[in-house]
Amino acid sequence: MTTSLQRIHLGENTPPSSSNRRHSESYKGAGATTRRRKRKLRLHTPRQNLEWRLYAKNRTLEIVPNLVWHDAITVFANHFERAVDSWVSILVQTPIPDNIGSSDPCIINAFKFLDIARTGGDRILSRLAYIRLADVFESLKQIVASDRRNEQLPAQRSGYRNASVAIDIYIEAQEQAGTSRDEVKQRNRVARRWRTLAGPSPIFIIIYSEAAEGLAYVLSSL
Repeated sequence: MTTSLQRIHLGENTPPSSSNRRHSESYKGAGATTRRRKRKLRLHTPRQNLEWRLYAKNRTLEIVPNLVWHDAITVFANHFERAVDSWVSILVQTPIPDNIGSSDPCIINAFKFLDIARTGGDRILSRLAYIRLADVFESLKQIVASDRRNEQLPAQRSGYRNASVAIDIYIEAQEQAGTSRDEVKQRNRVARRWRTLAGPSPIFIIIYSEAAEGLAYVLSSL
């Protein structure tokens, strides 16, 4: 008999089954029930969580069949130079030197530049800015960890995790007040998804169609 996990790998559109019927309803419905299902899944076993994630990703790929442009090679050739120029510009504007502290102004400046780039309306530039945002966040967490080891972290931040301190620094870079921590976390998740989609080179993001915009946000919520 084919197991639920095997059905997922075969691409069948069947939710994971469970011997416990109390969980079966968590896979029914859509829209408003999504959050309730996710809350329930936190109480499930690791196997059930894995099955749900595989099922959700399978459904995501099903509703986004045109993830890559049908003429991807032509699109890549037409936009390659602009993408390279944009990526080089981003790197030049967001340098994170070695041996700096978490309070170095270059970090705030990098975040400000990337926020402008990712919201400017240029699809290629926005995707590249998200990828760089993921890189800067990771670098900042390492810098915070180094500050902590060297006892250079400000006292008011010493009791918080490295990722939490990095979020605080990002919030400080916001031009408008009121940016929530949840919003920052969501941006960082989207940034990591774009980096995953790009694979070995940020330039590869140009082969993805508009459908990838939604996919980055859908996967970031899994």
